[in-house]
Amino acid sequence: MIPFRLKLQRRSDSRDDLNETDTRKTNFAHLPRDQLLLKLRETKEQLECCRSQVFLLSSALARVKQRAHSLKDKIKEFSRRG
Repeated sequence: MIPFRLKLQRRSDSRDDLNETDTRKTNFAHLPRDQLLLKLRETKEQLECCRSQVFLLSSALARVKQRAHSLKDKIKEFSRRG
């Protein structure tokens, strides 16, 4: 059994400075439709942002890999020539 003081501590930890509950612990099945749509739009924006970051990072990684490969080929060519 959890002591009452610990229950109060957990409840207060789940609230931020504006006394709003933590949305990570929200049961979305019980939200009203308008709040659910708002949360869905926010999550969609975050997803698009993350997808664009992944695209940029993967293209940067491909460029770095290509550069490393070309430098490796140059080193092999210089070693052959002496």
